[in-house]
Amino acid sequence: MWNTPSQEHLDSIPRLYDTEHIPTEEKLIYLHFFLGGSDWYIAEYNGDDLFFGFAILNSDYEMAEWGYISFMYYCFIGGSLVKYV
Repeated sequence: MWNTPSQEHLDSIPRLYDTEHIPTEEKLIYLHFFLGGSDWYIAEYNGDDLFFGFAILNSDYEMAEWGYISFMYYCFIGGSLVKYV
């Protein structure tokens, strides 16, 4: 992994459902994963492997949505770049 998030950085991300009272347009983004034309903006983390955030797959902004992504799966499909936000 080019820039693996440190445990300290991961610990600073709110846990899953901790920000569900915050409207999606006001959620803070803590990590940005990207691969090809796809982007994942991470807002929550379960402390193990699962992230919640906004996904734009293949630059398709019309079908972009909030959802979950496994960090292990992201690495499996070839994800290698992480940008700290």
